[in-house]
Amino acid sequence: MVETVHSTDSSGYILLEPNRSASWKVNMAIIGFLALACGIVSLYMWSLGAWLVAPFAGLEVVFLFTATHIFLHRNSYREVIHFNPTNVTIEKGRYYAEQNWQMLRHWTRVEVLHADQTHYLPVVRLTSHGRSVEVGKFLNEEDKDTLLTHLSNILSIIKR
Repeated sequence: MVETVHSTDSSGYILLEPNRSASWKVNMAIIGFLALACGIVSLYMWSLGAWLVAPFAGLEVVFLFTATHIFLHRNSYREVIHFNPTNVTIEKGRYYAEQNWQMLRHWTRVEVLHADQTHYLPVVRLTSHGRSVEVGKFLNEEDKDTLLTHLSNILSIIKR
């Protein structure tokens, strides 16, 4: 997902996030529904004398919750490209900026590296003074095109 916010013509930010099919609340509601269904089935099986079903139903719900939590944690990654009249700042991280780079806006260029094979997506990098930072690694082709459109309005683009 690419979201652009311009506070003025020369400053603002671009927010890059992976596409998510559902939010944390929706995923927890689905897991809660499945836990309820597993609980009802395991109680019914317990009443029939098959009490060994209950622990495995509980383990199934714990496994599903753990897998969903790990997936959502990995998918919470985001990149923010801040720009103002003098600087471009790139921040990457999950819940806060774990990494950041600062470049002079006048010297910052967008590099687009196209792969030889058609099934690989192009690589988008911001380059300045010999430093290069890849942005939007997790984006699909449509979102990368949107990102390039926004970046072309802000910076100059070099295609290779």
